[in-house]
Amino acid sequence: MILPKTFFCAMLAYVLAGFTPALAQAVTIQSKDEFGHGFMVRQGGTCYVLLPRHVAAGQRRVTVFSAAPVIHSGALVETPFWEGMDLAIGVVRGPIEQRCTVELSSLDISA
Repeated sequence: MILPKTFFCAMLAYVLAGFTPALAQAVTIQSKDEFGHGFMVRQGGTCYVLLPRHVAAGQRRVTVFSAAPVIHSGALVETPFWEGMDLAIGVVRGPIEQRCTVELSSLDISA
């Protein structure tokens, strides 16, 4: 699935504006032997996970784990930004999507 360019531009704007992800849902990410964390947000009926590029470790597919009770699902990751920017975005599919309830528009970018 190729994500729309406008979505990536919106994500980039949130990141560059220094948004406070306190309201986003924190998740654990596993990519091969690499573990890290990311944040799930929903936009237009799709659940996305925002994560550091280095956590994706060059993999297109990662596993996303929720908080307790733990469930997991896969995500297809894209790293559409320029080199040197530690950001990746994944489209989440599976049971964890039910816990992806925070809308992108509800994130506080005024910080």
